[in-house]
Amino acid sequence: MQEDVLIKKYFYNLNYIVLCEMYLNEYLKPDVIEEKDLTSQSLKEAIDSMLSNPAKLIQIEENAKNMAITDARERIADIIISLAK
Repeated sequence: MQEDVLIKKYFYNLNYIVLCEMYLNEYLKPDVIEEKDLTSQSLKEAIDSMLSNPAKLIQIEENAKNMAITDARERIADIIISLAK
């Protein structure tokens, strides 16, 4: 099942794009629109597809929660404190 939309942009290092895509595909399983294929119509169709499927929207929410780093503030503070010592 496709839950999200990923728009591939090629201004980053290709290795970075591949790693990000692998990570997102594992956790979000997005519909992929390559930059060369991105039009207002293709984006509208992808969004309409998501919004017309309530189960898909619930899955998007669950996937986003599973990917969240809820203790990021504490992690960053710990790193700053450790560097200051």
